[in-house]
Amino acid sequence: MWLISTNSGLHSARPDKDRFPMQEAPAVFKKAGFEAMDINFCATIYEGRKHECILDGENYLEQVSQVKAACDANGLAMTVSHLPFYNYLMEDKEHLAFCDEMTRRAIKASAHIGVKYAVIHPHRDEAKNILIRETVDALRPFVEMGKALGVTLCVENMYTVTAEDTRKIADALDCGICWDVGHANFGGHDQYTGIMTCGDRLKVLHLHDNNAKADLHLPPFQGNIDWHEVMRGLRDVHFEGELNFEVAVSGVPEEMREPLYQYIAGCGKLLREKY
Repeated sequence: MWLISTNSGLHSARPDKDRFPMQEAPAVFKKAGFEAMDINFCATIYEGRKHECILDGENYLEQVSQVKAACDANGLAMTVSHLPFYNYLMEDKEHLAFCDEMTRRAIKASAHIGVKYAVIHPHRDEAKNILIRETVDALRPFVEMGKALGVTLCVENMYTVTAEDTRKIADALDCGICWDVGHANFGGHDQYTGIMTCGDRLKVLHLHDNNAKADLHLPPFQGNIDWHEVMRGLRDVHFEGELNFEVAVSGVPEEMREPLYQYIAGCGKLLREKY
C-alpha cells in the first residue's frame, strides 16, 4: 500500500516569520492523516527567516535524530529527503562551498536516520534548460557519497526537461528518479508516458497541481492535472514508493493550515483508493 506522505516544509515554512521547528511537524501531520514525512533540507542554504536550522552546528545529527524520534512517536515512516538545490557551478566559490557542505550534511543526516531516497535537482542554465553532462559531472560525487552510506539519490524532472533526458541522467549516474507531476504538467509533458519512461528508476514522487502555466504547487484537484493518468502510470510501472505531496502553503493563514493539511491527506487517500 502506498503511504500518504508530505514534506516537512509544508508545516515549517511561514511568510515573514521564523520557521516552525521541524520537530513539531510529525505530530501535526499525524493528526491531519498523513502516514509518512519527507524531511526537507532545501531551506538549510537560505538566509534570514527562511533559513532552516536543522543542519546548523556540530550537533546536527542529534537535531535530525530528534525529528526522526518525533516521526517514530507519531507512527510516521521516514524514507525520503530533499537535498538543497542551487547553481552547482556558481562563481561565488565561498557560497558554493557552503551549499556543497550543506548537501553533504543532508546526505549524512539522511543516512543517519535511515532515509532510503534523497531527491536532488539537475543543473540548469540561466534559461532553465537542463545541461545533462554538467549535471552528471556535478552530481556524481553526491551520488557516490549516498551509495557509500546506503542512500539512493534521485534526480528530479524539471519542467524544461523531458522524461527521456531525466532517464539519461539517472542511467549515467546509476541513481533513482523523482517524478514531479507539477513540473511535468507545467512543461507540457505527458504524465503516463513520463512515468513509464522512468521505469524501475522511479523511486520518489512530488505530487501537486497547477494550471500548466506556472509551477504553483497547488493541492490536488485545484489545477488541470489528469490524476487518472498519473495513477494509471504508477500502477502500470509497479511503483512501490509513497504518494508524497509537495504543496506550497507558506502564504496560507496559520488558522487555516490544519484544514488544508487534512484536505491534502484526504486527497492522497482518494487517489490511492479510487483512481
